[in-house]
Amino acid sequence: MKKSKKVGLPLVDKWDGTPEGKARLHKGAQQVLRALAAELGLKKGEFEVRSNEMGPAIGGTIHLDAKALRVWIEGGYGFTPWGKSAETGPRTESYVAACRCEGGKDKGSDLVVDWELLWDPKKLVEVLRLEGFA
Repeated sequence: MKKSKKVGLPLVDKWDGTPEGKARLHKGAQQVLRALAAELGLKKGEFEVRSNEMGPAIGGTIHLDAKALRVWIEGGYGFTPWGKSAETGPRTESYVAACRCEGGKDKGSDLVVDWELLWDPKKLVEVLRLEGFA
């Protein structure tokens, strides 16, 4: 398995409200999702990384799609991320979500994690495996 390296930039620092900032956010997020695919052991042709800068106003959407798993970056909904308590932990406005897929269709039961975890693909894969998503 290819060793992934931590991408040293928090996603929040990539977004400055400008069109250039949005383009940087998408480029960096695609790079990190490819590192996640490598950490999952996926080979070229077994996954697709896509983004849509014209998606939701805040940042658009950035996806990693594989046969049995979909991971995407979202924002603006205020979820409590994995490992935090709804009573004591802060809610996050931007997050990474994952769902199981079968035949390219979602099977439900999303997992939501703070998007800072995305920048450490090895740790995110550990969480995905712990929760039965990988």
